[in-house]
Amino acid sequence: MSATPGGIIPNGTRPVGTKLNGTRCRTCGRVATPPEPYGCEQCGALIDSLEAIEVAATGVVHSSAVVHRHHRPDPVTPFTVIEVVLDDGPALKGLLVADGEAVAIGDRVQGTVQDGRLVLEKER
Repeated sequence: MSATPGGIIPNGTRPVGTKLNGTRCRTCGRVATPPEPYGCEQCGALIDSLEAIEVAATGVVHSSAVVHRHHRPDPVTPFTVIEVVLDDGPALKGLLVADGEAVAIGDRVQGTVQDGRLVLEKER
């Protein structure tokens, strides 16, 4: 895996240091990142029932897949896509920057912002 940052920011999510912006439903407690734009997906509460929060960009790898072919020049293949269940609840997908280091389901990862993109790396 190349050391070049290749992470993604989930659509509509703005990194805040090593945190992501999100929302929490005051009715059911669901945490979402990116923030819900209209209301709670889980219970249907309206947008005024949502509060803006910061979500830690750390979590556990839930699944992973190595991509060997795709139709764009960036990122260069092969690269690893991982799904991470964040410590604060929601799950997101992103590209792993691993420098050849294997990642396994259950490994802890942390997100950092590099060049305006969320990059997920194995915790050391």
